[in-house]
Amino acid sequence: MNQPANQQASEQTNEQTDRPTPPKQTPDDPNVADRRLSDEQKRAMKNEPAPPQRDKIEKADMPNPKDVGEAG
Repeated sequence: MNQPANQQASEQTNEQTDRPTPPKQTPDDPNVADRRLSDEQKRAMKNEPAPPQRDKIEKADMPNPKDVGEAG
């Protein structure tokens, strides 16, 4: 007998998750260079612009929220 499509999809999902744990990555791994940053990438990270500065607003310039009618 044919199974409903949603039941077949459910069984396929279970099959995909039943796999062995991947091997641990070691420094001898041939792909280790792909996980390390090159000198150029490290320099590029340091050359990022500084985060934006907050505006310097005097507290006297700001109205009291209670006077304006805002809840808070």
